[in-house]
Formats: sequence, structure tokens, C-alpha cells
Amino acid sequence: MSTRPHPRLKSTTTPDGPHAAEPAPPPAAVGEPKGAARKGVVTALSRSNRFPAGAHPGADPTPARPGIRIYAPPVYRDHEDGARWSTRHGDTPTAAYACPCGHTRTARGREAVAVLVTDYAAHTAGCTRVRTHPHRPRAGGGGRAGHRLRRPHRRLHPDPHHAGTEERRMIPTIDGAALLDEVEAFHRRFNVFPTEAAFVAVALWDAHAHLLDCFDSTPRLAFLSPEPGSGKSRALEIVETLVPHPMVAVNASAAALFRAVSGADGRPTILFDEIDTIFGPKAGDNEELRGFLNAGHRRSGVTYRCIGDGGNQTVQAFPSYCAVAVAGLGSLPDTILTRSVVIRMRRRARNERVEAFRARIHEAEGRKLRDRLAAWAEQARASVVGAWPDMPDGVTDRPADVWEPLLAVADAAGGDWPRRARAACLALVKAAQTTDKHSLGIRLLTDLRDHVLIGVDRLPTIAIIDRLNALDDAPWADLDGKPLDNRRLSRMLGEYMTADNEPIRSRNIRTAGGVLKGFHAADLTDAWSRYCPPPQDSATSATPLQPSSEPVNL
Repeated sequence: MSTRPHPRLKSTTTPDGPHAAEPAPPPAAVGEPKGAARKGVVTALSRSNRFPAGAHPGADPTPARPGIRIYAPPVYRDHEDGARWSTRHGDTPTAAYACPCGHTRTARGREAVAVLVTDYAAHTAGCTRVRTHPHRPRAGGGGRAGHRLRRPHRRLHPDPHHAGTEERRMIPTIDGAALLDEVEAFHRRFNVFPTEAAFVAVALWDAHAHLLDCFDSTPRLAFLSPEPGSGKSRALEIVETLVPHPMVAVNASAAALFRAVSGADGRPTILFDEIDTIFGPKAGDNEELRGFLNAGHRRSGVTYRCIGDGGNQTVQAFPSYCAVAVAGLGSLPDTILTRSVVIRMRRRARNERVEAFRARIHEAEGRKLRDRLAAWAEQARASVVGAWPDMPDGVTDRPADVWEPLLAVADAAGGDWPRRARAACLALVKAAQTTDKHSLGIRLLTDLRDHVLIGVDRLPTIAIIDRLNALDDAPWADLDGKPLDNRRLSRMLGEYMTADNEPIRSRNIRTAGGVLKGFHAADLTDAWSRYCPPPQDSATSATPLQPSSEPVNL
């Protein structure tokens, strides 16, 4: 058997005559990372499979370019201490994989990355679209230095035969119901919410923020109160410790928010305190910010902006989809309220006690719960992605969109949470309908039905205005300093349609004193059925008001 010849050593000729081999390079300093480790581990795959053709080294795999990408933070030599190696800012490992069958997943954090590797191993082992001879690491562990992760301190193998059993032993299954119980208990230590349903809703909202990519929409969480000192900011502080990538914003612009959502650091969970400074009665117009919050409710929501200078501008779409929690005094615009789980906060009573929140102590406890929520979310992702939870009776349309992600999380957690979640859904949806002030137009339609056009099929405009202005708890006698008049009444009702799809307009009504302009109840029936809440069963709604002027003889 012939031996393979050794390569000839390079040599140089010295004046002394003998040929000496070129001296070897000096050995690396002890502890100094080598090769790719110096630049940061970007994957657990070999270089041949690390970046598919046409893919950028930092890009996630796609079904067209399948594979797994694992990124661990790079290290660098500290500029003040050359002998010490440090981690860069943002030292959280991330991972992503894609299968030719279309299945994709992402993860962030040590435990979540390990769970993703296990899931990748299990999926590739059973998927028929995966090639039959998956890549195996080089025998003897002689791969490049970039193949070994520095965080977490264990080797991650993309080979399903190598990784599955070991990783399953390292990552036990997390009990979702027990974990949500702990999240709820953590809130109860520092918050006093008005109802039990509020604790359930907030705990589910915290968990849903870790599964945002599984849903078509995300509800806003709104802590509102009539007076300061009601625990709204404290509630946001506790939420901040439990959600992924929290971004606390106070008086932030829409441009700052949508650029943060589409930034390279990952989608944030926006926590907007003092929202009344944006939408309160003393605030100016903030339609741009309201548009951003409304668009980000849906997964497909984007914000379009022109990028470039002069004539080289192009239109770019910035993603707006993200979880948002707000806190403030008063109320919110109707378009945001209808997309929110609203918690009406109130000041603590003298007999209500909570634990003092100390950020240096309790933030660490909340972050541990957050990491466990992230790990559980990765385990539950498969059951949540295709879930269509059953809605309680009467919850449809926008309220169903709001509660669908929270009920899906409750169903995935199991235990008593599915029942509690649906009870909380009914309670909070009903409370929102009771406290909803509606728009001024809906208030007008409702007052016409319940207090004005009772027992009559038509009424002149002058009589309608007289009866509306006589309502004690209605705004009609003082609209921006002026009482309601016939022109404004006609303009407001003209925005709604009759059953024949024509604008509601005044018509001639013949009376004993002549012909007057007025409105017919038949023209309003269709609008009443579509926009107004169900009639109240009370004596007030059944008895017509006695107007201050003389009744009109029809």
C-alpha cells in the first residue's frame, strides 16, 4: 500500500547555506476564539449547506432555500483590555428553519433555540419533502471553528438522528396551564384589577405576545381610568417583564414606531403609557399614529412611506403588525377601542393590598417567567397555528377577532383555562358594550328610537329637535356650545341609509297647521337594526317625552 506523499515545505535560502522550513505562525492566545468563532456563529450547518445559493449570510431559510440557521452572539476583544474577550450587545441566540414542504419556524433565546432544533430534527425525520441523506457533521468533530456555538454551551446538530434524543432529554415539556397560573399570580402580587376576568385576559395577552406569528390579528390591551393613581402604569410595568422585546413608549411618533417594528432587532411589544397625551381632549390631531395602531392590528398591516431623495424616491412598505398595550386617562378613539381588550382601572380601596414592586428585585422574577413563556410558546406553536377556537354565544365580528388569539392560547394551555377564558370573554365584551359611548350618530339614532319616535310613525323636525334637547343626559342641547338645529340633524341622519339604500332625508308631513318637513320612522328602521344596541326594557324607553313646546297635531 502506497503512502500519500507529504507536501514539500516552503524554504528560504540563508547566507549560512542550510535550507530551513518557514517558521510556523505563533500559536493563538489562550482562550482566543478562532476562525468563524471570532466573527460569531451563524449556523450549525457545514459551509456547504450554510448559505444556499443566492441567500445572504444573515437571511433566514425559506421553503425555496430550506435549512436551519442558528446565530450565536459574536465576541470581540475589549478595547481597554486586550487580554479579555467580551460579548457584543444583544447576546441572545436566535434560530430559524424552513422545510421544502412550507413549514417554517423561528426562535429567540437559549431554551427556545434548543426546542427549535428538536422540532427541526423531528420534522425532517418524518417529512417526505426532505432529502433522504441529510448532511452529517464531519467525523471526529473536525469541522470549522464556526460550527460550535458559544451560547448555549453545547453543540447543536441539525442531524435528526443525532439531536432528537439528546435535546428531548434536556428540554422537558412545560405545563402551559400551570405556567399561566404563575403568570396570573405574578400580576396579582402587584396589581388590583376590577374583575377576575381582567386577570385572565391580561395573563393570556402576555402569553399571546410570544406567539404573534401564529395569528391573523392581535388585540390591543388598554388600561383606562377616569383618574390618575389607578394602577395603570404599574400594570404596564408588570406586562413589560413578561412580554418579548418590550419597548416602552411615551409620546412617540408614528414614524419612530413603525421603523422600530420593521427594524433588524426584531418585532417589539410596544407599551404606550400616558396615551391620553396623544388622544386626550387636550391633544392635537394624531391621525398618523392612530392609523399605525389600527393597521398593526392585522398581520397584513403595513405603513407606506417614500424613501430616497428628490426624483429617486421609491415607495416602501413598513410592517406595522405588533402587540401593543396602552395606558391612559379617559378613553380612546372608537377605532382603537373596538380592537382592544379594555380594562377599566380604578383606585385601590383601603382594604385592598398589593406587594410593593421593586424593579431591581422583581424584574428578574418576571423575566424568568418570560423565558419560560417563550419556551412554552415554541412547544405550543404547532397546536396554535391551525387553531380556530370556538367562540362563546353572541361574540361575533370585531369582538371575535379580538378574542380569537387569547382563546387559542387558553385552549393550547389546557386545564381550566379554556373555561375561564370564555367566561372572561363574555364578561369583558358585555362590559365594553355597556360602557361604549358609541359615535354621536349612533347616539342620535338610539335616542330617536328610544325617546322620540315612540308610538308615532312620523314627526316634524321642529318637534324632534325639541324632544332631543329636552333629554337631560344627552349632548344635544350643547354641541360645541350650540344646541342641535334642523340643519345639523338633517346632515347627521343623511349619513345613514334607508332599507332602499337611499340616504335618510326629511320629507313633507301634512299637519293641521300646514305642511312641515319631518322624518318617518320607516326610513330609520333599517339603520336602527344595523347600528343601535338592543332596546332597553325600561319605562323610560317606553314612554314618550313631554316636549317643552306644544304638541303637533298630525
